[in-house]
Amino acid sequence: MSETLCNNYGTEEIVKLRARSTELTRCGPLLVLGRDGLPGPTSSRTLTPTDLAADRKQIVRTPDLTNACNAERLGAGLNAPFVTLIRQFWSPLSSYPILCEQGQRKKILLESGFGDTSDLMQALEGASLHMQTSYMLRVLRANRLFSTKKPATAISSSTSARRSSTMAAQHEAAILPQQGGPLSLGKRPTPEPGPNDVLIEVKAVALNPCDHFQRDYGMPPVPIYPAIIGSDTAGIVTKLGSNVKTAPGPGSRVIAFASSFYQNGSPDHGSFQKYTLAQSEAVIPLPESLSFEEGAVFPLAVLTALTAWTTIGIPLDTKYTPADKQAVLIWGASSSVGTFAVQSAKTLGFTVYATASPKHHDLVKKIGADAVFDYRASDVVSQIVSAVKKDGVKLHTAHCVVDGALQPTLDILKETKGDAPAKVAHSPLLPEGHPTLDNTQITFNFPSMDEVARSKHINEVFNGWLKPGLESGKVVPSPNIQIEGGGLGGIHAALDKLKAGVSGTKIVVPV
Repeated sequence: MSETLCNNYGTEEIVKLRARSTELTRCGPLLVLGRDGLPGPTSSRTLTPTDLAADRKQIVRTPDLTNACNAERLGAGLNAPFVTLIRQFWSPLSSYPILCEQGQRKKILLESGFGDTSDLMQALEGASLHMQTSYMLRVLRANRLFSTKKPATAISSSTSARRSSTMAAQHEAAILPQQGGPLSLGKRPTPEPGPNDVLIEVKAVALNPCDHFQRDYGMPPVPIYPAIIGSDTAGIVTKLGSNVKTAPGPGSRVIAFASSFYQNGSPDHGSFQKYTLAQSEAVIPLPESLSFEEGAVFPLAVLTALTAWTTIGIPLDTKYTPADKQAVLIWGASSSVGTFAVQSAKTLGFTVYATASPKHHDLVKKIGADAVFDYRASDVVSQIVSAVKKDGVKLHTAHCVVDGALQPTLDILKETKGDAPAKVAHSPLLPEGHPTLDNTQITFNFPSMDEVARSKHINEVFNGWLKPGLESGKVVPSPNIQIEGGGLGGIHAALDKLKAGVSGTKIVVPV
């Protein structure tokens, strides 16, 4: 059923989203949509689960703003009603959602950090699609109209019916109550694993820059508050889901990628807690020769480093030979991702040219780089070009691991690629108006948003590359590990240290 609401500012649509609970999660009783202060008739209709499914398919096919903002593109766990709202009623420079009558809208905008609608529109104009989505999420979250597939109440009660009688009813967690934090200790129900999940008792967690970005700015998007963030963990398997066939069994020491990012923000996932769920494809044995602290450094850095290769069309089973003379440039090689970019490049058969601070040159060479250069040297570009030409190799491929790497990387490729096409994987967000080079593909490093394809890729990364690499000793923990104390209660301070800046170091917190 649809209704029309008229007020002093014109006609607005009120769309009731009605669906069976198994097909559509609760979205609030009413969504009031339209343009601010623009009178005139508008059509209205009821959106059914069938409509929403069709919308989702259409959005995936449409190469426009919506395609860039939807859940499949960003992996943000956004539900179909939010996507529908963007698709039907919002373009960043001409209109935006009316969430309620004017006075209440003003309150909502203030609560979400904007003084008025013009502030919101100014923020949207010129912002990246990622930031546009973040701003709209803030407004929607302030109005409390939307929940994702697992509602926020899951933090305290949604899993109570699924607890195992053989494990603790609750466990300790570092909970993020709202954007900006701080992380604080609290209790949450210990969940039962879903069919493809592994329940892990966390023994150590490693910290990544995205963790403090999520804590402080809600980016990458955090669809549920209170939230559990964090992705890198090592621990002991407690229980397997009913469909899990290949992951190590209960009692096994494991490495796991336990992020909630690809799980719609589910607080049962996320590594900053004593018990967490991880999808089975991302859980592998931790060799007895490695500590939990060493094991925790792998997951996200390895996934990012190896995704860079597939992003630019290089399969993970590639095996170049010396006769192929294939070389790669890795700019930012002493970072966590950079060290695994170097290690994986060697397993693919590349000759590896890398940049790092001089104090980290020995580390980068030890893990496989053929030549390492000081990225701050005024003539670093000519140094690398000269080395490539002297070695007689083909340098057509690069991975920009850190910000500020793209321009010098392109300057190098301009001199080394000749007429051949070149490919650059870029791990930081690509800025608008970034430099380019003729016949050169520059691609943001990000996994597929198709769940099936992504799970297959994760399995290839963890079971196809990392597991045998650890077993053979060809893959080693990197970079250097900095242990911070305090357990779960110490993660907030440890994130502050990471945010302040570390170099050639991975911060790990034993739990």
